[in-house]
Amino acid sequence: EKNKNYDPCPEGWRVPPHTELITLCQNKSSWTTNDDKAGLWLCGASSYTKDVPQVFFPAAGCRYNDGKSNGRGARGYYWSSSSTDDNGQFRCISIHDYFAGNCLIRSLADGQPIRCVQE
Repeated sequence: EKNKNYDPCPEGWRVPPHTELITLCQNKSSWTTNDDKAGLWLCGASSYTKDVPQVFFPAAGCRYNDGKSNGRGARGYYWSSSSTDDNGQFRCISIHDYFAGNCLIRSLADGQPIRCVQE
């Protein structure tokens, strides 16, 4: 059962584990805009074409634990539900104009967006 204290997604939705996010990053569009927001379309195991199912990840940037925001419009970091063995930190994915995939382990004090997925 979902732990409501740690899962911000609404009922019927969840934060995906790191492995699902990494799979989603396997194929991607070129750096683009959607509704005036820079980012990437990610489509998982399917080769990228406009005809395959895909999801847009905007370059939302992040907010570090010192309160400063960074990278909006240039990169984005998205939390997974997968923790590491080191002090309960969580893994994330990173998107840039040239990259989509695994990112460094972030402190829970850093503010990155999440993408809820339907269960």
